[in-house]
Amino acid sequence: MVLGLCLAGLVMWLGGQHGYLDHETEIGLEGRLRLIAMLVIVPGIFVACCVARLAAQRFFNSQDMDCLPGTTQSEQASTHQRILQNTLEQSFLAICAYLSWAMLASPASLSVLPAAAFLFAIGRMLFIVGYRRGATGRSLGFALTFYPTVLLFVGLPFVC
Repeated sequence: MVLGLCLAGLVMWLGGQHGYLDHETEIGLEGRLRLIAMLVIVPGIFVACCVARLAAQRFFNSQDMDCLPGTTQSEQASTHQRILQNTLEQSFLAICAYLSWAMLASPASLSVLPAAAFLFAIGRMLFIVGYRRGATGRSLGFALTFYPTVLLFVGLPFVC
């Protein structure tokens, strides 16, 4: 988790250093909304993939097909369900952070957002791949997904 926090901080700092707007450049509402629209695609893709994985598991496994209350789903379906739940939670937080940052931060600070979205994607991939290995297997992926969002929320008062 500490490694994930350090990597997230470094990547976001580097992303912020290579800003495409300087302090004098003003970006309008349309530009900010376009940026948000591009960024929310990243968590959206991961939610869609997780939904598809769970749906495929349910479609091709008779134990999981009906999935009625009180029935027991397979371990694979349960794992896919937990990954989907975590991805939904992380996506919601990330989208809130991206939206807040894009609408409130100074133009020079906007270049941090693509770095956060990049970390989200890498983090989700590592989380999903490492999930079956337990907490240690998914910790770096979780950290690279979660900490950029936290850094955006914490840093927002300093860049407005």
